[in-house]
Amino acid sequence: MIRGSAVIATALALLAGCAAPPPEPGAFVPFVQVLGETAGRPFECTGYDPVSDTCESVGVLRRSGDDLGAEAFLVLPIAGQPVTLRFTGRGVIRNDRACGVPGSYATEVTSEADQAFKDVFTEVMGVIFESMGELCTAYYRGPDGSYVTEATDEAGQVLPGGRDTAHFFARQPRLRPMSPN
Repeated sequence: MIRGSAVIATALALLAGCAAPPPEPGAFVPFVQVLGETAGRPFECTGYDPVSDTCESVGVLRRSGDDLGAEAFLVLPIAGQPVTLRFTGRGVIRNDRACGVPGSYATEVTSEADQAFKDVFTEVMGVIFESMGELCTAYYRGPDGSYVTEATDEAGQVLPGGRDTAHFFARQPRLRPMSPN
């Protein structure tokens, strides 16, 4: 099991309009190097709060050669209720970045909710993700052993709100609902 899911977390955060502004990125770190540096810490956390020891999203990436399989979880506050999402997708390592494969994204509402809501939400999320095309994530040095991540579109442009901070943990951190800005 290998880590990393910033593409997923960033895409979902962009859709939700969440995430506090992260610090400026330091030196670029090739994705394979990130995997080596975080060996034994497979859980990638974005939106980490050290006071509550919680994350806004948690993901894990499984790697086989240059093929990646990602799974991420997050909680969105929708209509005053916390809705837990599970997102999966395939990816590849391209230009030293982790990149999602369009057409492989899937979203599932895993918390209790009306089935009609789950069906509509899942369909809408699918359309949104597919419209985004290939998303890639570049990793950079961040403060205190973290990484600053930048999500880019197919043209290599950083997405609005596409910068985040990632921390890696050996155990799966607890989730908390994403907070709107």
